[in-house]
Amino acid sequence: MEIDSQKLQTRVAEIQEKITQIRAIIKFPDQELTSDPRNLAAIKYNLIVILEALGSICTHICAKKLQKAVSEYADCFDHLCEAGLVGKELGEQLIKMARFRNRLVHIYWDTNDQLVLEYARNDLKVVEEFIKVIGKLI
Repeated sequence: MEIDSQKLQTRVAEIQEKITQIRAIIKFPDQELTSDPRNLAAIKYNLIVILEALGSICTHICAKKLQKAVSEYADCFDHLCEAGLVGKELGEQLIKMARFRNRLVHIYWDTNDQLVLEYARNDLKVVEEFIKVIGKLI
């Protein structure tokens, strides 16, 4: 089975657009960010879109390249590590992000806003690193 390069490129473009949007928001100090709830809502939404797109990419690669079906994004990234498609450290960071996605989507009422800001400020580079790895596959 062959990887659908167009599908992955579309997801990557979506991720890059959302990263740009998040970076435009997080450049402001915390006080300014948190004074308007729309800022955190926008960051959360963009993070969800990014993490969903990462999961979509991962499940596609697992299905097409590894012939494995996955039920959870965290398991998906674990499969990519086992197959040697991503390094252990990157895989662990992606698994952590997949679990954070679950929190944002399923336990959104109990998500710490400071943690959201930390992900937005510190973990987008993990996403960009994964995109580089994916670029080699497509």
